[in-house]
Amino acid sequence: MTALAESARVLGMTVNHHLDEAIIDLAPGTTNKWEALTSLGIDRYNAFGNDINDLDLLRNAQHSVRVRNHPGLDDVARVTTAPDPEAVAAEISRLAAAALAD
Repeated sequence: MTALAESARVLGMTVNHHLDEAIIDLAPGTTNKWEALTSLGIDRYNAFGNDINDLDLLRNAQHSVRVRNHPGLDDVARVTTAPDPEAVAAEISRLAAAALAD
């Protein structure tokens, strides 16, 4: 896996290691989820993320929710929720209610 990651970097790809899952995530160039949103003109959004490949997405969100307790997202997530559908749905409902109250 180390050799594959290094080969991808040499080719100019972005490489994210997911050590807890023993996988690597490859993306062309410096492309990430946040850059994809901004290329579409989206600059105000709420985001949910669970791993280091969500760092920029969460860092630039109006409201950032970490799903699971990934330590690499400590400084960017405003809220942490359990990785189960009910917990995520509850946070979405809370955000929707807050938006209606504004």
